[in-house]
Amino acid sequence: MAEKSHSNMIVISNQDPRFKLRKAALQKVIYFILERLKQKKQFVSFVFVTDRQIRALNKRFKSRARMTDVLAFPFSDCGKVGGKYNFLGEIIISPVRAWVQCRQFHTVFREEFLRYVCHGILHLLGFCDKTASEIKKIREEENRLIRLVLSKFKTLF
Repeated sequence: MAEKSHSNMIVISNQDPRFKLRKAALQKVIYFILERLKQKKQFVSFVFVTDRQIRALNKRFKSRARMTDVLAFPFSDCGKVGGKYNFLGEIIISPVRAWVQCRQFHTVFREEFLRYVCHGILHLLGFCDKTASEIKKIREEENRLIRLVLSKFKTLF
């Protein structure tokens, strides 16, 4: 659950039994990212799922019968949650994809995983990645946020 000292609320659910997640550490990172994006009183849900689950969700909600690493579902019209927080949306992430793709892209797991977290948040905030210029813009912002997180948090998970 959310810490009272933060102006945002983060809920994390891990549905992949193979992925051992340090929720408290990840929450601190997400709070930090939202603060750097000047977000206040936002409620964000993160769900970590298996490859099979994210593929099924991608097919059901995005009509794409293929693997993906991150799905973002903005809920900007939902109003306040509990009278205090704006429900920004839900982000679905496959941690296994981060393991696979960090090898493919020659990155380290924590950076690849952080990219998914940042990517999902940016989508909830209206960033798109359909055109080359949109992709460039979202990548630049992801890279900026990842650098900030890595300079602040020496250990993530």
